[in-house]
Amino acid sequence: MCSTLIKSPESTNKQNNLKQLFTHLFLIISLVGQAQPGSLHSDSLLQFVDWHENHRTGYALAPGENSILTKKAEVILGQLDSFYYYRVENGKRSYWTNKTIIEADTIFHLFFEMDKPDYGTEVYSKAIGKLLKNINQRGQTTLEYQYSNDWKLDSTTSKLGGSVYVVYEGNKEYWRLRENDQLLTYQEFDQAGHIVQIRNHRGLAEDGSEWREINFEWKNGQLVKMDTRTVKKGESRPGVENTFERDKNDLLQNVVYYDFDRNKRKFLVKGFGGPIKYKTSKNGQGQTVVTRTYQGEPIVYTFDERGNWVSIVGKNVEEHRALFYKNK
Repeated sequence: MCSTLIKSPESTNKQNNLKQLFTHLFLIISLVGQAQPGSLHSDSLLQFVDWHENHRTGYALAPGENSILTKKAEVILGQLDSFYYYRVENGKRSYWTNKTIIEADTIFHLFFEMDKPDYGTEVYSKAIGKLLKNINQRGQTTLEYQYSNDWKLDSTTSKLGGSVYVVYEGNKEYWRLRENDQLLTYQEFDQAGHIVQIRNHRGLAEDGSEWREINFEWKNGQLVKMDTRTVKKGESRPGVENTFERDKNDLLQNVVYYDFDRNKRKFLVKGFGGPIKYKTSKNGQGQTVVTRTYQGEPIVYTFDERGNWVSIVGKNVEEHRALFYKNK
C-alpha cells in the first residue's frame, strides 16, 4: 500500500517496534469509506487523492477517531442509500468485505471475514460521525463508546469488563485503564486541532516511564515534519524523521527521509522518498482517473460521474466500491 512514511532497510526493526502504535492509531477499513471530493473539478480531485494517500500513514488520526466520518466528512451521504466495499489480494477478492448502510440518524457498517466465522456491525452517529458501539454476529454489543455532551470521548467499555477512560487537560489527553489507572496513551494537539505528539505506553512499564513517541510539525495547516523516538530508562532515542515539501496548491511534492546512527547523529537516507507526480485523464467509460506516482510506483484513483471514488489500484493495493445512490 502506498504511503508517505518511508521505511529504509536500516530502520526496519525500529518501524516494526512501532507497529502496535500505528495499529492503535487508525483503522484502514474506516478510511476506505470516508471523505470524498464530491466534485469532478481537477483541483478537488487532486487534493482528495493527496489527502487520502497521506492518511494511509495514520498521522492525522487520533485513537478513538476511527469513524467513517471525520472533519472532511463525506459530502454525498445525503445522496447514498449504501455502499459496498471489497479488496483484491493476489488476484482474488479479499476475505474482508463490508457494506455500509445509511439511515436517518445512524450509519451501520457491516463487515464479514470469510476466513473465520466472524462478522459484525459497527454503529456510528451520522450527525457527528462518532463510533457508538460494536455488535457481533449474535447481536451482542462487544464494545461501547461513551461521549460527553460536546462529543468528546469519555470512556469505552468492553463486553469482557475492561474499560478505558480519557482525561482532558486543555489540548492534552490521557487515556487510562480504569481498573488500575495505568496510562495507555498520551496525546497533545495544537490550537488548530492538529495532533503534535502521541505517546504509546501500551505493553511497557506500568508506571508510565517508558513510551514510543511520534511528533508532528505543522505549517499553514499542512504536515511538514514527522519523527519517531523511544523513551526507556530515562533515555530518549530517535527513530526516523520525514520532512514533507508541498507546492503552492498544498499538494505533497517531495518526501525527504532521515535516519539516526547509534550515536544519535542524523543522516540523509538516499534512494528513499523523492518527488511525487500527479496526472489526470479519462478511461474508456468516460470516468475521471487520477494517477499519483511516488517512488516510481503509480497508484490510480477512478471517480464516478459525481466525483466519488470507485476504485484505487496500485502495486500493493486494489480496492473497489459500489455506490448505491438514492432515486437511481
